[in-house]
Amino acid sequence: MFRKLSESSPMGIAVMDTKGQCTYTNLRYRAVFGVTFMESLGQGWTRWIHPEDRPQVLVEWAAAIRQQHEYTGELRLQLRDAAVRWVALRSSIMLDDQGVFRGHAAIAEDITERKRAEDNLRKTTERLQILSRRLLDVQETERRAIARELHDEIGQALTATKINLQTALRFPDPAAVTQTLQDSIELVSGLLQQVRNLSLDLHAPMLDDLGLVAALRWYVDRQAQRAGLRAQFLNDPSVPRLDTAVETACFRVAQEAITNVIRHAGARTLAVELHRQIQALHLIVRDDGTGFDPADIQGRATEGFSLGWLSMQERTALVGGRLECESAPNQGTVVHGYFPLVLRASGVNQRHAARKMGFPLKPQRRQNAPGLSPPT
Repeated sequence: MFRKLSESSPMGIAVMDTKGQCTYTNLRYRAVFGVTFMESLGQGWTRWIHPEDRPQVLVEWAAAIRQQHEYTGELRLQLRDAAVRWVALRSSIMLDDQGVFRGHAAIAEDITERKRAEDNLRKTTERLQILSRRLLDVQETERRAIARELHDEIGQALTATKINLQTALRFPDPAAVTQTLQDSIELVSGLLQQVRNLSLDLHAPMLDDLGLVAALRWYVDRQAQRAGLRAQFLNDPSVPRLDTAVETACFRVAQEAITNVIRHAGARTLAVELHRQIQALHLIVRDDGTGFDPADIQGRATEGFSLGWLSMQERTALVGGRLECESAPNQGTVVHGYFPLVLRASGVNQRHAARKMGFPLKPQRRQNAPGLSPPT
């Protein structure tokens, strides 16, 4: 009866004798360990314990046998294909009618998915802590930059304009006043342009008024002219107006990627593309610069450096998308951003749309869905 019940159990079950030798295992136990029935008997189960965990597990298991008490532990298995599986192993002592110790009954549970989830949560928490620590630094840096712009450029222009107007009041000679006013007009015009540039650097109103496509086209042209890059902007004409959060995230990711190209890549050309896929908006930022090892940049981001890349990842994740990078030394860089197609004022939850996206992307369950092939 015991064996019949155990074979249908969703938990792995094993029976060990007083020496710790395995005498019985059910089907689920063998599936968890990836072994046959004969391989699971005796001390056979221990050969699949991960080499890094085996010494400690064997010491604790020997103590449980010697002292006749329960064993509880979480350990890694290294399977035949070298895959690693996490297992929670718990055993209870077995006593006969006279209370004599007869061995252990053990339960094995595959907790690999739980461990992965815990690891992902830990990494996410670390990234959030890094962002939190650096956020104040970034804010202070931005505030210093704005203060410097206001003081050094705008403040000096206003001071010069004030001096000109005071001079015009003290010396009301028509010719001198005309020249003074002309100088003041030029100063004010330059001042207005500086204020406009400062405002645009902080936020692009075109993004709110005309949408993502127009804002990106304007930004690419503007930054290319400033940096002396050959730039190209390609977009799918079927890209709709999207939810404000999605458009803002996509624009900011593109903005940061373009800034990185200008600051670090040493590139001559820049290409930015927007494609509408069946279930996602696909942003591509491509350059022909020096390139880098993506693993290095991810490691630096995890350690608290490369805040730009980390913030790009967080912006994308917050709206339910994902970010990818292709690069190699001297091979240029391609940044891919995938964002959910959440239409503006559609009322569709972003997380729900992201789940519908799936990653990798899956086709929608409807016919004649609009798609886009990469441009040639």
